[in-house]
Amino acid sequence: MRQIISRLSFLSVFALGIVACSGGGNSSGGLLDPNNPGGGTGSTTGQLTLVGPGAVPSGSLEVEAGSLTTGFVATLRSATGQPVAGRFISLKPASGFVNAPPSRANSGGATTDAAGQVAFSYQAPDSVTRRTVVALVASTTVATGGTAVEQTYEIAVVPAAPPVLMLTCPANAAPGVANAGYFALVEKQNGEQVPAACITLTASGGTLSPPPSTTCDATAAAGNLSNDAGRFNFSFTPPANVATDTVLTLTATTTVSGQSVSKTCQTTARADTFQFTAPEAGTPIVVGSENREPLHFQWTRSPQTAGGAQGVAGTLTLQISGGGRLVFNDDPFSESQSISANTSTASNGDFERPVSVFSNNSGQSTITAREQTTGRTATVIVQFVDSPGEINLDATPLQVQTSPNTGRFSNLVVTVLNQAGAPITGVDVDFLLVTPASSSVNERVFPQRQTTDASGQAKSRYEAGPTAGSAQVQVRVEGGGLSNLREITVVAPTP
Repeated sequence: MRQIISRLSFLSVFALGIVACSGGGNSSGGLLDPNNPGGGTGSTTGQLTLVGPGAVPSGSLEVEAGSLTTGFVATLRSATGQPVAGRFISLKPASGFVNAPPSRANSGGATTDAAGQVAFSYQAPDSVTRRTVVALVASTTVATGGTAVEQTYEIAVVPAAPPVLMLTCPANAAPGVANAGYFALVEKQNGEQVPAACITLTASGGTLSPPPSTTCDATAAAGNLSNDAGRFNFSFTPPANVATDTVLTLTATTTVSGQSVSKTCQTTARADTFQFTAPEAGTPIVVGSENREPLHFQWTRSPQTAGGAQGVAGTLTLQISGGGRLVFNDDPFSESQSISANTSTASNGDFERPVSVFSNNSGQSTITAREQTTGRTATVIVQFVDSPGEINLDATPLQVQTSPNTGRFSNLVVTVLNQAGAPITGVDVDFLLVTPASSSVNERVFPQRQTTDASGQAKSRYEAGPTAGSAQVQVRVEGGGLSNLREITVVAPTP
């Protein structure tokens, strides 16, 4: 412990004692009988000296509040100067307490050893707001039933300097898990560690572990005690549902010798990577179960080690809206709009078993992954597009008359189905006169361009010219698909 020692008023420092003397003596120089130290009848007085650490005189020693100062010695001698062993010396400070081995702290004193001495230390009181002189009184009797002798040593107790509190927080923390590497350290101004300092900890979010185990005397707040090195190690668990990187503030407070200090540090809770990685948003997927598109996910925790982000094993609920269907483990019998799928640490947080998606109808679908423990979600939007699987053209009738007869028309109907056999709505089609029956300008297909309806159908008409022959019509779907050819026979009417 640091001792503040004022300037001594003497060039040479010696033990300062109040001496009580009487006649009588023993010339042998050996240890005296404690019941007859003077060597003669009724010789019961002697001398008691009280020496401070480093032989600092009474009134010249300054110590900090709450400090423990060692090096005090009380010595009892007979009137002839011989050491008196086995005599109890009472040690009573006006405030604070003494520790005189082998007695326990504040036991009130101890018995002299063979040299007639008691070594002890002084524990200064914790709360001192101004310089205070404390009288330490030592007293004893040289012999049983003898006259008491007493010695006083004055100690100046000064307010302690504020402790130094350090709080260490790692820069980053993963949400929802206990992160190590957090600690508080309490020292004195001279760098000496403060054991058993009560440290209270708070955080702007999340939880601290271990929980408080004691109550700090100064504030009645729950806290934890520093170890012998003045240190308290703890872990910090940020909230699990951190959606974005979030800065959290931790605060530590301690009170040492009546002086309170606080310290804060900040740690950033790095949000998990929680997202679909395939397909990319807006990816066109051709309709049909045979065109199932694999889904991939990434659920990783922010880096805690040099190894980088770590995959998370968890359970997600997957839902799809907009007409699509989900397939779990490539099992066609598990087609559903809602499934439960696990992620794996081994696959960087991807699905443990295959998950895919398909739709029998064109349009947009939204897939949502929901974490079952915290409720956070991730979404991806996919676009299902129709690819004609069947383009069927019908012509009724297949035989018409030459113009200008009323029977010169044939009704054309095309049906466009996708790969799933469902009608494709809203696709543009062109009706083509591939091979005309004649070179007449009156032979035609009209209208040439139409759009399929909800049944996947579009309609037009073939109109024959004045010359008999054979005509071929066909439909081309937007994007390049062609229908079957229909041959229409043009005949002259019977006279």
